Amino acid sequence: MDDATRAAAIEAFLGDVAADPPTGQPAPDAASDPDRRAGSVEQPRPAPIGAPERTWARLVDRAEWDRAVAAESLRVARFGNPVTVVMAELAQLDALSDRLGRQAADQVVAEIARLIESESRVADSIAHLSHGSFGALLLETGEDGATRYIDRLRAAADGWLEDAGLTLRLSLGSAAAPAGADLAGAVGVAQRRMYEAAREPYRR
Repeated sequence: MDDATRAAAIEAFLGDVAADPPTGQPAPDAASDPDRRAGSVEQPRPAPIGAPERTWARLVDRAEWDRAVAAESLRVARFGNPVTVVMAELAQLDALSDRLGRQAADQVVAEIARLIESESRVADSIAHLSHGSFGALLLETGEDGATRYIDRLRAAADGWLEDAGLTLRLSLGSAAAPAGADLAGAVGVAQRRMYEAAREPYRR
């Protein structure tokens, strides 16, 4: 398939997604879902797809992200509550843009942003840091909870990208902020792990 044909196919696929947005799904029963039981604050709770509390346009920018990291650093230093940083990036997005055009790349970024939001709680701070690069602060969440969040997000992103006929993947890295530590350090660790994940061979 040549690039022009592939671009048209991707745009058609993305158009179908936009024309038929996912509907809200019933919430799982709390008794059968340990992550949603009363009193559990460790696990990220995904907002229902299409939930009105958040839309892709409400992702904060880098300046607001920096302010959120600074504010959360103060809270962690004072109270020691768990928080985990997750960094995500669409590897090889620039190559896709060069081949198929910026519009196709923008559509892919928008869909990945929607997936990130659908797997996140309203309380979590999520940022669109640059084209195809995202950050998330998972509040009251340790490394185990963040691992489950990453696994869900990776599965959703991989499935969508494969269905769209794309070979690029969403690289993810996370780091928990130790009590009393500077959250900016966890951001750096999560980013480094994200870059390391981008270099690893893709395994379905």
